[in-house]
Amino acid sequence: MLEIPNTEPRCIRAGDTVRWRKALDGYDPASWTLEYLFASAAGVHPVNAAASDDGQGFEVHITAAETAGWPAGSYTWRARVRKEEDRYTVGEGLCTVEPALSQGVDARSPARRALDAVKEHLANPQSIAAASYTIKGRSLAQYTLPELWQHHDRLVQEVAREDARRSGKGPGGRILVSFRR
Repeated sequence: MLEIPNTEPRCIRAGDTVRWRKALDGYDPASWTLEYLFASAAGVHPVNAAASDDGQGFEVHITAAETAGWPAGSYTWRARVRKEEDRYTVGEGLCTVEPALSQGVDARSPARRALDAVKEHLANPQSIAAASYTIKGRSLAQYTLPELWQHHDRLVQEVAREDARRSGKGPGGRILVSFRR
């Protein structure tokens, strides 16, 4: 049988089942309840733990159906025990939720996403009507065309370096060496 870890997860993949055990000195599972709260910008997900079969702690079990609805991103978790009106925080930490492949994943690097956006704008420069504008004292300015081309060229070089590293060719291409006596 699969061994269940004794620590909270640092990474959860949406759509996967997650389990771990938690032993807490002084908090008997027969009389205390353990709950976890996983919070992100998208909301809070409460998770209740059950007393473990051996009576030595709690077992946390989050089903695949539950995690499937969790948006990808950074989460803060907090563990609390409670008995009647008493509540105590017994742990806090961070974890990341990775998206399920069924949700679609944009695996492009930030440089490649920016390059694609610049290329899209260069292909249709009329997509943004004004070079700059002000609304209620706040202003937004777009790149000028020469600045945009300069940004494009820099991104092309950065993406080429990423591709070279990924293919194992290294950043420099050819290496010239000379030997002298």
